[in-house]
Amino acid sequence: MDKQPDTTVHDTVVFYGSLMSAFPTLKQLGLHNKLLYQCKCELEGNLYNLGDYPGLKVKANKKQRVSAELYRFSDQQVLHLLDDYEDYDPNNLQASLFRRELIDIAHPVVKAWVYIYNQPVLESDLVQSGDWQQYLATADKE
Repeated sequence: MDKQPDTTVHDTVVFYGSLMSAFPTLKQLGLHNKLLYQCKCELEGNLYNLGDYPGLKVKANKKQRVSAELYRFSDQQVLHLLDDYEDYDPNNLQASLFRRELIDIAHPVVKAWVYIYNQPVLESDLVQSGDWQQYLATADKE
């Protein structure tokens, strides 16, 4: 049986896509007042366009800097709500669309929860800039 993540110590989470402040998703989920924005941040990995949202892979040969936002929360229920939204089931990792992992953030240097895409990706879907907002703004102009 898969081990469940330890949610008792770490109270930070990173968003790199549709949960970022520029999008209405946190408000739609009723989480906007349960998360406190800390700062912009960067993490190492590769960002992929999955259609309506991006997916992050952290285990890659060539990693890029991915633009993201760091949030703090005090209510551990936030993670359970995010798990549901991200289709993450700690008891069935293989079937989960995303996995929640505690990773080291590149800047600022801190450990935080991040949702990692748990399915195969096409290299042709790589977001070269590592910035989902910039990618969408550029795609809208084409």
